[in-house]
Order: sequence, then C-alpha cells, then structure tokens
Amino acid sequence: MLNLTDKYNELTKPNLKELSETILLAAESLIEIVAEEGKQNEQWFLDYLDELNRLSVIY
Repeated sequence: MLNLTDKYNELTKPNLKELSETILLAAESLIEIVAEEGKQNEQWFLDYLDELNRLSVIY
C-alpha cells in the first residue's frame, strides 16, 4: 500500500490540479456544513481555519 508521500510523488501536474480542486470543494462543503450546524465558533473549527490560513501563507 502506498503512503501519502509515494502517492503524491506519482501525481502529474494535471492530477495535482484535480486533487487541489477536490480538496478545495471538500473544505468549502465542510465550512458550509459547520455554518449550517451553527458550530463556526467552536474552538476546533477556529483552529482548523487557522491551520488552513497558516498553510496558505507558508508555501
């Protein structure tokens, strides 16, 4: 079974674009569900958003 690093190394540029789009859609769906559930001020969710922001600026 491939680990995440091996799977990442197998990806081509078009696959990376598709993976990026899929992850973005998943994150957007999660945010929408959290908002619908009224949990957008839960600490775990705020930490998640902070981590997304951190990742978006470090690379």
